[in-house]
Amino acid sequence: MICSNFFLLLFFALFSSILAIEQNSPPISSDNNNNDDDDNQIINDLHFNISYNLFLAGVKLPTNDPYKPIHLFNTDQILVDYSFQNDGLENEVKVVGLGGNFKNPLNNKIIANLSDSNIGPISITPHQSKSFQQKISINLNSDENQIYLLSPNIYIVYLNRLMVITTKPQLLTVADKPVSLFDLQLLSIILTLSTSFSALFYFLLTKFALPYFGINNFNLLDKLPFLSKKSPSSIKQSSLDSSSAKTTGATINEKGFDESWLPSNHLQKTSSKKSAKSKK
Repeated sequence: MICSNFFLLLFFALFSSILAIEQNSPPISSDNNNNDDDDNQIINDLHFNISYNLFLAGVKLPTNDPYKPIHLFNTDQILVDYSFQNDGLENEVKVVGLGGNFKNPLNNKIIANLSDSNIGPISITPHQSKSFQQKISINLNSDENQIYLLSPNIYIVYLNRLMVITTKPQLLTVADKPVSLFDLQLLSIILTLSTSFSALFYFLLTKFALPYFGINNFNLLDKLPFLSKKSPSSIKQSSLDSSSAKTTGATINEKGFDESWLPSNHLQKTSSKKSAKSKK
């Protein structure tokens, strides 16, 4: 317990030092490595008031506490809503792009880069404030013990020079999204697999299993009335007729009944009527 508290205190101490460096360092870095006096003067004279809020599915995420990470899932898409205010500059600033990266807060090592995207250009005159947005898709290693540091970047053009502003970082954790039993993708996979296995089972049953036991010409449509083209009543009537014929051993004439059940005098009358009609 003492050891875990020690490592926790060590982590927050390191993150505090990184956050202090981010806040105390010059907010603008040039895109080249020139160290002449003009470039240094431009960097030192820039004054911006930049803030942002994070939204997930239209809900604002709590970002007030810099030491408390926000919890996200893979495949989540967060919206970064920036507010950029140009203070103390005599010339306009143009916002031309957005980017950033995910870092390891313990060693400040970059884990993944955000795809740079072009916007605008958005012109911000002195003492003017404008808002713009950035979408970030979460796709990181889902480790419960891993804490990431989101560091968004803003690309600007000032006095015909392309520069990068590193905004305040945000701690976050990433986990895999739990799968629901009512997920449409999961249900479609289950339906596809069950249909495939049912068709394979029916094929093996009719081609190998039943012929092995001497059962041939098995047709599922004849066994299940709701799958047959015949109506259930006709199937039932034909089955009753065939069963009665088998049990009695009688033959059904063209009129649809067995003459062996009729009295002999009735048969004689019927035969005499037939002969009389034939003579006529």
